[in-house]
Amino acid sequence: DKAYMVLKEKHYTVRETEVVALEVADHPGGLAGVLKILNENDINVEYLYAFPERESVDKAIMVFRFDNVDKAIEVLQQHSINIMEARKVYNI
Repeated sequence: DKAYMVLKEKHYTVRETEVVALEVADHPGGLAGVLKILNENDINVEYLYAFPERESVDKAIMVFRFDNVDKAIEVLQQHSINIMEARKVYNI
């Protein structure tokens, strides 16, 4: 909240959006498996970014912005894809 206000006061364009952080296998095809599930369920990814997870050498954190967050979360949970808690992501 503080960063948001400081940027606004400096006349930067600032916008908060809801994103979902997933723990994805950090090997070739790890992201492809997640994207396949999303595609099969007609869930659009607006953007994503990634970074390695420090606690595990075989996992990456992928942060997604979906067009339908609720549907995406439901589908990801049905496929046992680990949705990360915000506090864990922020502490990495």
